[in-house]
Amino acid sequence: MKKIFVFSLVAFLVLTQSVPPAFAKEYDVIVNATGADSANCERADLPGIFVTQDVCNVQEAVNNYPGGRILLKGTFHFATYDENGFVVPNTDGSVFITNDVEIYGDRSGSNYRTSVKGGYFTFSIGLQPTAWDYHFSDEYFSSSASAVPVKVTVQDIEFDNSYYIPIRIWATTGANILQNRILGGRSLSLEDFFGPGAHAAGYGIAIVPPAVFIDNSSELLSGVIRIEDNYINGLYGPAESGDPWGAPSYGVLTTGIPHNGIFALSYEANIKVINNEVNNLGITGIHIGGNAGSVEIHKNSINMGNPSSSLQPFSAGISVWAQYFFDGSETTIASITKNEIVLAETPDSRGITISEVRTGPVVTDNVIALSSPSGIGISTENTTFAEIRKNRLSGLAKRGVELLFFDWDEPDYASLADGNNVESNKLVGLSTSEADYYLGEGVTNNYLYVKKEAAVIDDSGNDTNLLIRYGGDK
Repeated sequence: MKKIFVFSLVAFLVLTQSVPPAFAKEYDVIVNATGADSANCERADLPGIFVTQDVCNVQEAVNNYPGGRILLKGTFHFATYDENGFVVPNTDGSVFITNDVEIYGDRSGSNYRTSVKGGYFTFSIGLQPTAWDYHFSDEYFSSSASAVPVKVTVQDIEFDNSYYIPIRIWATTGANILQNRILGGRSLSLEDFFGPGAHAAGYGIAIVPPAVFIDNSSELLSGVIRIEDNYINGLYGPAESGDPWGAPSYGVLTTGIPHNGIFALSYEANIKVINNEVNNLGITGIHIGGNAGSVEIHKNSINMGNPSSSLQPFSAGISVWAQYFFDGSETTIASITKNEIVLAETPDSRGITISEVRTGPVVTDNVIALSSPSGIGISTENTTFAEIRKNRLSGLAKRGVELLFFDWDEPDYASLADGNNVESNKLVGLSTSEADYYLGEGVTNNYLYVKKEAAVIDDSGNDTNLLIRYGGDK
């Protein structure tokens, strides 16, 4: 294979004049982009499936260097583009990573010299090679028997215009997704799968085991998963009629990433989402759901953009929820601290929402700017012993902080909005149409320490909640 170079001792001695010794020793293999986008390379692992030469080259390097360090250099084409600059349907390729491996791009500061254009499940981590049908059913009917938990690093690579998900972790014993840049994307229409008008899917980084809707296989995602210092710009917005990259999203044709920037579901890993910048998404910047392990969401910058309110009926900066409905035993531990969130003008927007987390989630020192008269700054649903402290809310909203309880007529749901501590939050500059703080029906034993001017509505229907006011503005 012409485009892969292994630095043997002989090669090292020959190249020392042009390649610094430290650089030569750092990687087991270097893969250079071909610059060609014709899907004319037959996959060795999937006979009869043709992809671009770049896909074949990267796949070969991954297969041949288990446990190795791989450097990608140049602009890689993972799809064929037509003369108008649009991807030819069914030409997007995938690299299936079934070995422990580290894959790096060539980056200097903000200059990404390694770019991957196109690709369907572009880097598919922890799943055996599959003949994709380029349809949502590929994920829905995926089999946990095809999972291969691996330890992986993906760092310093730009992913441009991927189809559905550029970085997809199906199974891992630990992963580092660091300092990558994800720009836009193309979404799947779900109309054939869910019926006319079904919205499209699309994510930046997804951490979800196979068959998640059929079989709770959370043990396939273990260890520590670090999602740090990545830049994601979903470039979400309305598409013009006839745009081949447009996909329906709640009845509106859209482009870009209409769902989540960073998404995780059904895991046993400890997930760290730190210092990422996430912009211009359709629904949620960071969305984490799980029934085990912990999640730390710290120092992320999220700007949901400013799409027309007709594009999506709701949006959220950060959403964490316990996957209780799968097996009834969640232990999710959540820490959400020092994030900066700017919400879009969607009718039902949330800065931070916590749902059914019963292990004392910590929500502190976050800065949230709202811009919808029906929006909520911080919302908890069926959550216990949350610490909601020292957050700063501004802009326009319906409510600043709300504590809610929903009775699903299940015995295990008793006392699910209990013992939350709301203290020393700053709502300076926040204009609320209903209340600064809201206690919903059925919440009990919560503690609110708020400024004397704050507007508080208590619809709990009991006298177990403690409200203490102190001097100053709200």
